[in-house]
Amino acid sequence: MFAVRLSKIFSVFVLLLHSFNLSGETLPSTVIKNCKIDNAYTINSLRDIMEKTWQNVCRVLGLSPTDIPGGEFCVNDHGNPVYIQGGDLCADSSFKIPINFGWCDEGLASCPNPSWSLSQDKKTCFRSDDACWKDIENVNQLKLLAAISYGESHWSNVYEEMAGIASVAIRRRDTAGFNSINELVKKNRTFSYAVYDGNERFIKLMCGDEKNFKTAYDAYENTYISTAIRGKTIFWKLDDQFLKANGALQCR
Repeated sequence: MFAVRLSKIFSVFVLLLHSFNLSGETLPSTVIKNCKIDNAYTINSLRDIMEKTWQNVCRVLGLSPTDIPGGEFCVNDHGNPVYIQGGDLCADSSFKIPINFGWCDEGLASCPNPSWSLSQDKKTCFRSDDACWKDIENVNQLKLLAAISYGESHWSNVYEEMAGIASVAIRRRDTAGFNSINELVKKNRTFSYAVYDGNERFIKLMCGDEKNFKTAYDAYENTYISTAIRGKTIFWKLDDQFLKANGALQCR
C-alpha cells in the first residue's frame, strides 16, 4: 500500500515537472572576477538616476553644478547644496555605492550563457530543455534547419545524410506553402519529432556555438546558391556538393 502511494506521489511530481516545464539540466556555476569598469554618480540613494559625471546628475535634476573649486554638489533654487554620491560601475553592469569601496573586487557567480538561470544560492545553473528555442517563431531559420538535420541524423555526422534531411525540410516547407521552417514545425509538430521530444543532438546544436557544428550548417547553407539578381527577383541554383550528395540534377 505504501509503495502504491509513493508511486502516485512520484507520478504527480513528474506531471508537475512537465506542467511547469522544469525538466532540464543543472551544472555548477563558475566564479569569475567582477571588475570595476568606471565611476558613476547618482543623487542620494536613487540609483535610477545615474550619469558619468556629477555635473550631469545636476543637469538631469534641473539643478546647477556648483562653481566652487573642488566642490562636487548641485545648487538648488534657494542656493542650498544638494550632494551627489559616487559609486562603482562593475563589469556585470551593477552600480554600487559608495565610490571606490572595492565592490567589484568580489568574485561573481556566473553561468555559461543567458539561456542558463543562476540559482538563488548562486551555486548552480539551470536550463530547461526548451530554453534555447522557447520562441520557435523567432529562432534563426538556418539554425533551426541545421538543428533538425543534425538531430534527425546519425551520430556519425555524415554530410550527405544531413543534406538530404535539409532538402526534405525545404521541399516540404515550399510544397505546403509555409513561409519558413519555423512555421512548418510549429504548425506541423509531427514533421520533426527532434524539435519536441528532447532529442539530445537537436538541443546540443540549438544551445551550442555554430563553429562546433560546421557540417550541419553546411548542409542548409550549401543547398542553394544565389547566382543573379534582377529587380526584386533572385535567381538560384543548387550547390554542386548538394547535387552530388543527393544524386539530383540541376535542370530537368
